Amino acid sequence: MVDSRSKPHAILVCYPLQGHVIPTINLTIKLAQKGFTITFINTQSIHYQITQKNDQDDIFSTYQGLGLDIRYMTVSDGLPLNFDRSLNHDQFMSALLHVFSAHVEEALLKIMESKIDPPVNCLIADSFFVFPGKLAKKYGLLYISFWTETALVFTIYYHLHLLELNGHFGCTDKSEDVIDYIPGVQSIRPKDLMSYLQETDTTSICHQIISNAFEDVPFFHPSSTRLTWLLACGPSSTAPIGSTYNNMQQSWSTVALILFLSPLPTFIHTWKKKSMEKFSPFPYIATFLNCGLWLLYGLPWIQPHGGILIMTINGIGLGIEIVYLTLFVLYSERKQRMKVFFIVLSEIMFIGLIAILVITLVHSHEKRSTIVGNICMVGNILMYGSPLAIMKLVIKTKSVEYMPFFLSFFSFLCSASWTTYALIRLDVYILTPNLIGTVLGLVQLLLYATMRQIAERKAQGKLDLVEKTVSGVTKNTSNEASV
Repeated sequence: MVDSRSKPHAILVCYPLQGHVIPTINLTIKLAQKGFTITFINTQSIHYQITQKNDQDDIFSTYQGLGLDIRYMTVSDGLPLNFDRSLNHDQFMSALLHVFSAHVEEALLKIMESKIDPPVNCLIADSFFVFPGKLAKKYGLLYISFWTETALVFTIYYHLHLLELNGHFGCTDKSEDVIDYIPGVQSIRPKDLMSYLQETDTTSICHQIISNAFEDVPFFHPSSTRLTWLLACGPSSTAPIGSTYNNMQQSWSTVALILFLSPLPTFIHTWKKKSMEKFSPFPYIATFLNCGLWLLYGLPWIQPHGGILIMTINGIGLGIEIVYLTLFVLYSERKQRMKVFFIVLSEIMFIGLIAILVITLVHSHEKRSTIVGNICMVGNILMYGSPLAIMKLVIKTKSVEYMPFFLSFFSFLCSASWTTYALIRLDVYILTPNLIGTVLGLVQLLLYATMRQIAERKAQGKLDLVEKTVSGVTKNTSNEASV
């Protein structure tokens, strides 16, 4: 039996801004997966924001259910819960700088005096805090400063004195100058710097926090081996995770839900007729597979953070596709019915096999999500292209009667929206399936428009022929009557 006293127990203090909270949560999960006991200290205001969208009182309850030893507590940031922190940004920052430390120390003292098992031996806090280092020293704990932003931002803040020496700190009249003197940073311009560093008032509360955060950071010569990790290799992404990302998630959910519901008119028609006629099941079989794969991707064993939305929307989609496929089984001919049944069964077995292989053979969440994510990309492409399964019948009959227009239209709309987003973000993983989906959707709409036009001309030709025939018969009848 392992002695619990040998198990490391770290307290994590989170900086209450979204761009800092998410990395700290990820670090908490990673450390817990490595055998740490973690006590996560969050502010009451951030806790309230999170739980407004989530019924769980403990944001780590999912991971606790998986056996991770994560403990959770909240403290005041020094301001009332109903205080508007976004509108009163300076007061909020001031409270964090001058008041918050007392509440954290009170919580730390409570934990230390409770003699919990295993005992606390480490304090990890966001680098923007200054006080945790002093608290750790006071209570005999190992202190680790956790930087939540990119290495590029760290390097610029660390070399703030170079910006001051060259007149690029707090100035607006040199926005087109070239800054090429910061070690490890390629040429940038003052207008590319963080907004705080472009303000002419360099005595604001934000500047105080930045200065204090780096006040006790020891200086190392650029040739020091301690700085080799800072050698420039280019950040993979500088896009922040903020409200835009949340809005995109909500937009994606809405568009995806409309896409899942778009075949509803087709199925209402078939339900009334009690027959699937010549409608193809493949669009719904492909969507069933796609939803199943994304549902797998959202599982905490694959995607440890942020998978709830993915699971929710694809779980709804999977339920909708099950209803559609059930109607196919009920109202199709026996041969078609058996075909649908065995294909769906094969898809379920395929998804199950992927889940077993990935979870048992791949031991990194990053690798698991990469593998399953790439398979999901293929599933997306199949879903977007699946309405083309009816193409042969459409061309042969020159009729769009059995081509689901709304499905094709919303597939195009969904993929085009995400192609635009991917081009803005320069994200190849989002771009690849959605660009292909946009092309496939456009092909479907062009096919629909062309064949519909041909069908209308054909129908008009028949109508003209009938009118001529009726006119001829009427004329002959009149002549006979006059005779």
